[in-house]
Formats: sequence, structure tokens, C-alpha cells
Amino acid sequence: MPNARPREWTAFGDQLRALRKAAGLTRIDIAEKLRVHISSVSGWELGKRLPREAQRNKLAHVLGCSLAQLFPSSEVPQLSAAAMIDVIRELPGLLIDCTQHCESLLRVIRFAAPYATATNVQVSWRKLISERLREGSLLVQRLEIVYELPRLKELLANIIAYDPQHYQVKIACPGLKQIAPFMGGYIFDNREILLGAYWTQIPPLDQPCIHLTGEPYAMFFNGFWNEIWQREKLINPRGSHDLSAVQELAVALGLPRRRWKAFVAEAEHYEVGDGAPPLI
Repeated sequence: MPNARPREWTAFGDQLRALRKAAGLTRIDIAEKLRVHISSVSGWELGKRLPREAQRNKLAHVLGCSLAQLFPSSEVPQLSAAAMIDVIRELPGLLIDCTQHCESLLRVIRFAAPYATATNVQVSWRKLISERLREGSLLVQRLEIVYELPRLKELLANIIAYDPQHYQVKIACPGLKQIAPFMGGYIFDNREILLGAYWTQIPPLDQPCIHLTGEPYAMFFNGFWNEIWQREKLINPRGSHDLSAVQELAVALGLPRRRWKAFVAEAEHYEVGDGAPPLI
């Protein structure tokens, strides 16, 4: 069924396209000047979403117009919206855009079972997060269901790789396997939320992903996160300096204690095919 979109989104998209062409600019020009992915600009012009509050004045400046000219309605709309995202064409650029503009906090939720994510979605985005983690400009809080030892090894690889001050992991339902695939999500600075169904094929064709923005969504997911986050135990309170909680979890999942040192060594040298850090 076609995705219904507010009229002001379509009106804004038409106006943006007209103003851009009048200014002699391409979509690539706009993307470069605003430091966003070109798919974001395409989404605006197609009426799929609106630019964020922080981007609007700069967009008007680039176009050489006022906000009143940019938004055809008599009142600039408040950004509170839900939009379906094309996983292949739009999601990679949107992840990059949200991460670049994220001021300090990324929260990662995994609600259910095993999943796979297409390489084209993950590579550049995970490298960007890795850079921000290493420079200390982004805190990643991760709530994860660990259902088997290979999954735990991937989490351990990140714990070892990043400063514990900036990478925090809590585990829910360790060892739980019999659960239907559901969804996962990312919360950027408690303002922008991306939710997606678990992807069981690569590439994840025809799988839904939704982009939520606005105060009502932010209030709900911030409250939801705080509720579930306080229920679980941080397994890396001192990062790689104290892996005792990770060891106990590994043993509970079936790892012989004599294999623990080898398990850590494997995690230290963990490699993924696309060269990006695992599980972010």
C-alpha cells in the first residue's frame, strides 16, 4: 500500500526543487554544502521527509532565500514525522547523515533474534562510528540479546577495541534462542530514531525501516530506553580492564573455562569481511 505523506512535505519538496534549479544547483551541490548524503536531499525533494530543524536555516542560506520562501505554508512546520525508508537506496545515507550530526550519544537496541545486515548499509557507517568512538566524541550504549558464543565474541571484540568510557554494553536474556525475529533500532541524541525489521536476507530487499523524528517519539523512546536499560547489568564496567562479567556470561553460554584466554585472543583479532568493526 502506498505510504501516505503529509501535504506540506510534498509542497516543501516541490518548492525546494524549484529553488534549487533557480539557483543553478544540483542535488549533489546541496548535499555537499549541508554535509549530508545525497539521498537525504532526494528524500526532501520527493516529499518523503523534511530537513531537521538545525538544517533549515543553512539550507535557506545555500538557496539564497528565506525560510518563509522555502516552506510554502504560512507557518514553518514543526518536525514530527514518521517515514518509511528504502533500505537499499536511502538507509545507508541516512545512517551516515544521522551519525555525522549526532552530538554525543548513540543508543543501539536489539529487540529480538539473529539478523544480518547488508554490507552496503554497514561499511561506511560503522567506520564513521569507529572514528568517533576512538576520538571520544560519541558515547555508544548498547542493549543486546546474546544468544550464542559467536555473538558474544563479536561484542567482546568491540569492548576490547574501544575506550570503555565511550562504549557500554548491557545484556538481556542471555542464551535465549527460541524467539521470533522482530526489530532493532538506533536512537541518535534521543532525537532521531531509526527502527528496522530484522533482515534475514542479504541484501534486505523489501524489508521495512522507519525514520521517526519529533518530541512525541523522542519522549517515548527515551522513556522506553531508560526503563529497559536500568533492568540489565553492565558487562564491561571497566571495559577491557575487567572482563570478569563477560567471562561468566561466556561460561554460562557453554565456553569451558580453560578456553577463556583463547576466546579473548580470538576476539582481539576478530576480522569482518568489509573491514569495519563488528556489531555497531
